[in-house]
Amino acid sequence: METIAPIAPGEDQDRLLTQSELCALLGGIPARSVRKWTAEGTGPRAIRLGKYVRYRLSDVRAWIDAKAAAA
Repeated sequence: METIAPIAPGEDQDRLLTQSELCALLGGIPARSVRKWTAEGTGPRAIRLGKYVRYRLSDVRAWIDAKAAAA
């Protein structure tokens, strides 16, 4: 599994994450779960770039915050 460096304060919030980076950021969530969330529209907002799917860091943070608030 690919890992990414921890997100530092002030890091570029428009940075696009790959699915592997998103999985690592979420603490090792399986890629299958992320794909399912993307297909169902229940995960962080996905951006399609041709055949590739990317996730904007700011969207991921907003999704996490919304999940935490609902818990």
